[in-house]
Amino acid sequence: MINGPPIGVLGGSFDPVHCGHLHLANEAYNAVGLSEVRFIPLNVPAHKQSSVTGTADKCAMLRAVMAPPFVLDLVEIERGGVSYTIDTLKQLRSTFPGRPLCLVLGKDAFVQLASWKEYRKLLDFCHLVVVARAEVEEKIPDELELIIKDVVVDESDHLHSNLSGKVFFVDAPLVEISSSNVREKLFQKQPIYGLVPDAVLEIINNKGLYRG
Repeated sequence: MINGPPIGVLGGSFDPVHCGHLHLANEAYNAVGLSEVRFIPLNVPAHKQSSVTGTADKCAMLRAVMAPPFVLDLVEIERGGVSYTIDTLKQLRSTFPGRPLCLVLGKDAFVQLASWKEYRKLLDFCHLVVVARAEVEEKIPDELELIIKDVVVDESDHLHSNLSGKVFFVDAPLVEISSSNVREKLFQKQPIYGLVPDAVLEIINNKGLYRG
């Protein structure tokens, strides 16, 4: 039984959190009518090299930009070990048994979904909300196309009336920012104004993060 509006779930390394992350969360929040978006920093990445930036510093940057409807959720860090989205969704489903869960993804992450652990089971626990410009032509892998072809919906109401199992595309302008690009600019002592929120830039400067 559904007992509230959908909850957004946005995971990542957030190394550092940047304006693109906030844009992604905002677009999903507004398009779907989410009650909140939970930012979930990973503990140990499954597909990337571990960061040299400490967990405490990454979380401090996230806390600096968290304000309703954005919420910091340390579920993966507290669980420990390698972070897998499927494990987090199972845990969130146990915590919020009557709330639809919406995993928020950019198109670049979405097309890589088949490389994720137990990716075929994701829709058993959540909806997928994919934010990307409609005119951006990026081939969806065949194995992913087979899974989503019968569950793509055009109206966000479906995400409110079902606990999981639907895919919803949000047509929104892209913000071409990546954490790796931010880190590279900082390492090369180039300005990053407009790429990260002011509060994040202040922490980076005060602690001398990513300077090499």
